[in-house]
Amino acid sequence: MHENQDVNIVSRDNINSLIQLCLQTEQDRGLSKNSIVELKRYLNEFSTYCECQHIYSVKDFTPSFLKDYIDRRCKSAGPNLRKAIVWSLRNFGKYLALLQVVDDDPARNLRHSKFHPRT
Repeated sequence: MHENQDVNIVSRDNINSLIQLCLQTEQDRGLSKNSIVELKRYLNEFSTYCECQHIYSVKDFTPSFLKDYIDRRCKSAGPNLRKAIVWSLRNFGKYLALLQVVDDDPARNLRHSKFHPRT
């Protein structure tokens, strides 16, 4: 598998390296350019947050850590931003689980509020 070879080249738990591999994989899968740009933005913001919290390994991701990040990041944001951030983290979590870098996808149970358009 192409991804496993790439992961063996880099540290199997380095957040920034795994984000780059995730982005490349999504691009190879045909995710739209705009979606790649958004995914990159939100995952890079998350990586910066991790560094500020002294989290340097994806093995330190827990569901509560991810939820806390979303709550802090989206404190005064609208539902669209929250939805985009949850989507980004769930995408990354699925990627980490697929590569078996983590035992269980820590983002699996992340949810965003349902919202309805104005009538």
